[in-house]
Amino acid sequence: MRKILILSLISLSALSGVAFAAPTMLVCRSNNNGSLGPDLFELNEAKSSVTIKFSPERGNGGTAVPARTEGPYHATFTSNTITVSGDNGYGLLRTYIINRIAGTVTVTYVSDNLVRGHSEWTCQVGKAKF
Repeated sequence: MRKILILSLISLSALSGVAFAAPTMLVCRSNNNGSLGPDLFELNEAKSSVTIKFSPERGNGGTAVPARTEGPYHATFTSNTITVSGDNGYGLLRTYIINRIAGTVTVTYVSDNLVRGHSEWTCQVGKAKF
């Protein structure tokens, strides 16, 4: 009887840990950042990280900028939002806010306490098509 009680307590303690969602891929489209296709936001709550895969972009002069991947970045996950914030390496503070309820992403670039740029995406969870 004692062995069963001890095993039951061990099982309960193992199950009481925080459950994290499996990594999720968001497929996001923006009308205001020059993107030539969907951008992908890979969310990994277990690792507190976000990786962003940007599609090629049309630059201000009409030239194409190749696709690129950024991250993984450390992210703060709450029940309603996921936040990624940090310096982009060029003196701009970049803050992404992923709204889990609305399915949107916004990014704001700030330097010298002034907003230098802003983009918005509308997203849906990516699922295999075949």
